[in-house]
Amino acid sequence: MVVYSKTNVCEDVRQMLYEHFAETEQYSAFILCYQLFTYDEFLTIKNRHPDHRIIVYQLEQLPVFKISTDAVMILRDCDEVWDYDAENIRFLASHGIKAKLMPMMPTKAISACGPIIGKDECDIDLLFYGAITEERNMKLVKLMNSCNTSGLKMVMLSGIYGEALDEYIRRSKIILNIHAYRTAFQEQVRIFKALSSNRCVLSEPSLTNHFGEAVIEVPAENLFVTARDLIESGKYIKMSNSVVRKWKDATERPKNGGFFRSLFGRKR
Repeated sequence: MVVYSKTNVCEDVRQMLYEHFAETEQYSAFILCYQLFTYDEFLTIKNRHPDHRIIVYQLEQLPVFKISTDAVMILRDCDEVWDYDAENIRFLASHGIKAKLMPMMPTKAISACGPIIGKDECDIDLLFYGAITEERNMKLVKLMNSCNTSGLKMVMLSGIYGEALDEYIRRSKIILNIHAYRTAFQEQVRIFKALSSNRCVLSEPSLTNHFGEAVIEVPAENLFVTARDLIESGKYIKMSNSVVRKWKDATERPKNGGFFRSLFGRKR
């Protein structure tokens, strides 16, 4: 098994693939962030691994993401497309591309930290990390002002990855999720790192909440009050110690096809 990527943005997904699929997909070559590859580079990878299946793991929010001609050709000519979201799969199908649903999974290799034990363990109350889009900026500024007034410590990060981001997550009580666009697609690829790191995730409502009770969703106008209550009551600690279990429970429900049960129940 080999994984190709041109950016460290996909490093957590790379770790997830190696942790969960190193044996079952040992004759596969994965391409992450395929939109950064030219079609000629795709062909080079394909020729380099003639005995491997070429799998593109599609990680973008497709209805709002503009795909280049090369990217479309790569999706059409690879052996298999994986996608984390059913909405994306329907979008791809409407363009004649068949994709396999492969949601994000708890991954020990990317865990920045264990569950929170005590109230004095973390010095950051609220952490947001991700691109600061226009949609996010208005809500984040409002939250930051409320936190400053109340004495809560909120940190916003953009363009920070790897060990530097891990350290911020380790220091944080609650990870905040704000949608990048009005479409309200859940940022699963970003959230799965926080949940794998045993952190309480607070989010505004998503079109579909794929993580179930592992993610707390409230209207945007209630984010600050909810965060303050979670911190003052210490409930964020309870969430920290149960998010992975809640995540698996959500994915094992019949409507989700028992994905984790079938995955983790098979021999490696």
